[in-house]
Amino acid sequence: VEELEQARGGIKRAAEAQRAMFDRLSAGVAQFGPDRALVFCNQPFRRIFELKNEWLADRPEFDRILERMREANRLPVVRDFPGWKNERREWFLAAESAREENWTLPGGTHLRVVAQPLPEGGLLTIFEDLTEQVQLASARDTLLRVRTATFDNLFEGLGVFAADGRLQLWNNRFKQAWGFEDAFI
Repeated sequence: VEELEQARGGIKRAAEAQRAMFDRLSAGVAQFGPDRALVFCNQPFRRIFELKNEWLADRPEFDRILERMREANRLPVVRDFPGWKNERREWFLAAESAREENWTLPGGTHLRVVAQPLPEGGLLTIFEDLTEQVQLASARDTLLRVRTATFDNLFEGLGVFAADGRLQLWNNRFKQAWGFEDAFI
């Protein structure tokens, strides 16, 4: 009996340590029990999905949370919400591996969603906000297109060499002036 109590105490301490770590993450984390009721969620989860502590204290079920997220416009817009919700319910049963999706929410928020079924039943979900990275990548791509268009519209041939002596940037006039083929450059 003593060994059993020590094992239970160890499991309880491990769960508390895990939850303390989840509270320190900037990503939203929500854990659901085998009955699909909310067991734990951290502050970023509450903030991302605009959920009130008082409402979450009642341990709402997974379906109710998805419905509340939809009411707050914090889910992707889909034509068949009941069908979409059923597909997310299957996350609890996908014992083979974690599921991963990217969600674009109204207002431009981009989330990476990872759902991992738990061995004892239940589900652990992580919601990582990628909005800033997506915006930066978009801005970088725009700058690269502008730079390329600018270089290609110059009358002069332009070639920029890196510190190692390799050709880094060039325009079409540079290729034409030197007679270089695309494969060579």
